[in-house]
This record gives sequence, C-alpha cells and structure tokens, in this order.
Amino acid sequence: MTAPFPRWVPATVVPAAVAFLATCGESTTAFDPIALSQSTDAVISAMENSPALQSISVLGDKMTLGAPSLVTATPPGPSHATAASASVFPPGIPLGATFVYDPAQQKYVASDRTGAPSNGVRFILYAVPLAAQPSEIGHVDLLDQSTALRVQAFLTGNTSPALDYTASASVQGSGDAITAATLSGKGSVSGGTLTVTIDTLTQTYSTSAGIGMRHKLSVAEEALSIDFQATITLLQTLQGTLTIQQGENTTVVTGSGTLTSFSGKITHNGKEVITFSGPSSDPVFLMASGGQPTAEQLAALKKLADFTSDLPCAIANLLKPAFKLFTPTVPSLPCS
Repeated sequence: MTAPFPRWVPATVVPAAVAFLATCGESTTAFDPIALSQSTDAVISAMENSPALQSISVLGDKMTLGAPSLVTATPPGPSHATAASASVFPPGIPLGATFVYDPAQQKYVASDRTGAPSNGVRFILYAVPLAAQPSEIGHVDLLDQSTALRVQAFLTGNTSPALDYTASASVQGSGDAITAATLSGKGSVSGGTLTVTIDTLTQTYSTSAGIGMRHKLSVAEEALSIDFQATITLLQTLQGTLTIQQGENTTVVTGSGTLTSFSGKITHNGKEVITFSGPSSDPVFLMASGGQPTAEQLAALKKLADFTSDLPCAIANLLKPAFKLFTPTVPSLPCS
C-alpha cells in the first residue's frame, strides 16, 4: 500500500500534491515534477537496491545479541534517562565473534570463523530470498564506539561500505516494559552512482504518544535535500511535513488526518499553491492555478507517492541492526 508517511498510513495524499506543483505556481527556477520523481526514485534505489541492504532488510530482525548495556535503561515511571555505560554490547558477547545464519534454526548462531573486528561482532549477509543453502554475499559489522554503535555493511570483495552509520539510543524502562525510546544516528548509504548522506536521523517511540520520526538526507549528485517529519499517535492520528529542496526550489507539504482521511496544503518557494482534503483513497485537490494534471504528471505523482511511503521504511530497514541491539522489544514499522 502506498502511503504519505509510514506504509500503514493511507495512501497518496501528500506526494500526490507535490507532483502537481509544476502547474500550480511560479518557482525560482522551472519546477519539473518528472525530474523530481526521477531524483527521488534514485534516492530509494540507492537505499534499497544494494544486495547488502536487501539482505539486512530481511535478516536484520534476526541480528539479536540480547539486552544492550549502552542504552539508558530506567524503571518504568517518571524517572528520566541517565548516563550510558561504556559498551554497546550486552554482557557475555565475545568481541570478535562472527555469527552465521542457520537455516534449520532460522536464526544467527555463533561460529568459529575469524576476521571480525576486535571491537565488535560480525553478521554474515546472504542473498535474498534465502535459499535452502544460503549464498554468502558479504557481512555487516557492529562496532563498539563506546558511546555509540557503528554499523558498516560490505559486499564480498568491496572495500568501501554499502552502508555506514553510527547510532545511539536512550530508553526508559527495560525488557517488555519499555515506555519510551529515542534512537539517533547519521551516516551514508551508497548504491549505484549515488551516495545518500543521512545528515540527521531520529526515531522515537512512546507508549503514551506513539511513533515520531525526523529524517534529513542529502544527495549531492542530484542537488537534492529532503527533510521528512511525521508523528503517528496511538489513536492513529497523523501529522507530517515533507520538505524537498532541489536547486533553488523548496517544496513544503504539511498535512494531518487519520487512517481514512487526510488534509493539508503545499507551499512552493513560500507560496501556497494547493490544498487537499478528503478520503485517503480519493482526495480532492484544489490548485491555485486551476486545471488538471497531464497523464505524464500523474505518472510522476505515483512515483512520488511511492517515495514518501518507501523512504521511512528504507530507513527503518537499514536501522534494523541498531534497533535489535538497542530496542529489541519496541514495535518496528510494519514495512514489507
């Protein structure tokens, strides 16, 4: 299902509006929704099409090491986070260990293989979908940085990582009684000819407030920057902002609603150009300039819709090793 923010949020409303901007008003430079959708497609391709990242998206949930020691674990209640300990890994995990996937048990198990970093652990990556005898394609290293976790994924034979980020976390509660968690990170993803720089990454969870996220990314090759913010409450009310800047053009989409309806507005270079409202499956768009989108613009609309649903899930997938270490019992985004 295509969705304006996480996948479970109903479809097409925010990105659909973005695609209409070429017909909605003047821009500092010519605004081309087709070119924009091509750029955002390239971002998702860089984040999803690497075999290493595809493997992590499938196997990341199985990269478990037990309860972490770095995250700030506090009893449930009004108490606040305290200082983190000096290691990200739980007691008893031998540094330098390599974990391989056991298809019979459908989980990772420790092996006697050597080569893992002395300040971390290594998980072997396999081609997906998994075969009866999985085919090894690379590895992901989880490195203890004392105050943070560094995650580096490599394809076999490559010396440059396909994925490289650092992450830290603060957690209230412990075990199955976590009441709040914040995971922060930054790094980069390389795929094809693009490098996606993750400038700011923050994801929050609260049993009282729900899920929040803010992701700021940039792609120098596309002269593109993206700022994505969203909150989803426990009652499944939604609020979000998507900002796309490319060259001299800045497009800001703001919206709020529920799982069944959504409304909001879009500004382009500071000028309101469109409002939208109605059911998520069939919203009504009111453009300042009037008129209808062309078939080509509609095709770009669909690609942009895919982008806004795929982006948070692509980030959630690459973060799986960190999530499983820091917050193994916190619900993750239900991404396919």
